[in-house]
Amino acid sequence: MNQELHFEHGDLVGEISLTLRDGQTLHDLFAHYIHEYNPNRMEPYALRVLLGKETVLTLFAVDGYEQDKSNRADVDKIPVKKYKIPGVPLPDLLSFFGEINLTVSTKNYPLESLQVMNK
Repeated sequence: MNQELHFEHGDLVGEISLTLRDGQTLHDLFAHYIHEYNPNRMEPYALRVLLGKETVLTLFAVDGYEQDKSNRADVDKIPVKKYKIPGVPLPDLLSFFGEINLTVSTKNYPLESLQVMNK
């Protein structure tokens, strides 16, 4: 299954990759912000960060127990639990990451068509 998630309502759109700090895992990040998080039951799926008037961290996790008993009509969809955590201090969140790589562009040209000429 190849699924893409794009936000196209901003002035700039693009791609981002994150590298976790040495010794950190997504389980660590999720357990830090979700009090009832159980790594034996839950699997990190995605995270979203909103930076603006406030910092909002949204975490999405697959609940293994719910997957086992789920009788889904749409097998291409993965049901997840959503945890929205407002007011996260940005330095606290950034402490989980060793590197953040982000490229954004105007919507005039597809980012995948970019060819650097002056290497």
